[in-house]
Amino acid sequence: MEPRARAFDVWARFGQPHAPQVVANLTSANEMPILEVVTSSVVLASLPAGVMLLGSLLTVMQSQPPPKAFAHALQHFAGGIMFCAIAVELVPPLVAAQGPKNMVGMIVGFCLGVMVMLGMSVFL
Repeated sequence: MEPRARAFDVWARFGQPHAPQVVANLTSANEMPILEVVTSSVVLASLPAGVMLLGSLLTVMQSQPPPKAFAHALQHFAGGIMFCAIAVELVPPLVAAQGPKNMVGMIVGFCLGVMVMLGMSVFL
């Protein structure tokens, strides 16, 4: 099984019934006209961009900045989303790769990432 298909298989186990359709769309993406691909990408990217713009404007228009606890909570929420994205996109192909070198590479990369993250919180 292809690593990308395996990742969507993981999605299907977590209650995403449309995962096979997503895989089918990915495999037929080469046949789509380029203008349709660009248009759908812009439409999909405009939703988070619009929400970020709206949130920024609301924050700038407030008379006083939000409490630090609120800012820290949002930063932790964003970090959790990043961990989720990494787990869905990067870990399944690494787990699918067999052999001790791949496992050592995954463990070393994870440990280096944690050390850099903790180092940034200490030194910055």
